[in-house]
Amino acid sequence: MTQACDTQTARSYRFSASTVAAAAASSFYLALAGAWRRYRNRKAVSGLLELDEHMLADLGVTRSDVAASLHGSDYMDPSVQLARLRNERRSSTLSARRIRRR
Repeated sequence: MTQACDTQTARSYRFSASTVAAAAASSFYLALAGAWRRYRNRKAVSGLLELDEHMLADLGVTRSDVAASLHGSDYMDPSVQLARLRNERRSSTLSARRIRRR
């Protein structure tokens, strides 16, 4: 007595050389665009070091925040790091104000 098997057979996929080349080119372009964006953001964040303390305070950051965001590796976007530091400072300041009001 034989039983029916419900398992599906594995499909074999064939990719043409042009499909593989297009995918590789797309991946390379995305990596290059990301590197270019990080480079531009690093230059913009390093330009913040030329501002005085009052201008940096208007932006909600300190000089040490800017320096810390630039200290990361070249593969990290310093603008993301700077925004994270600013948001952490802002949330801690707001929570400290709430505690003082009680």
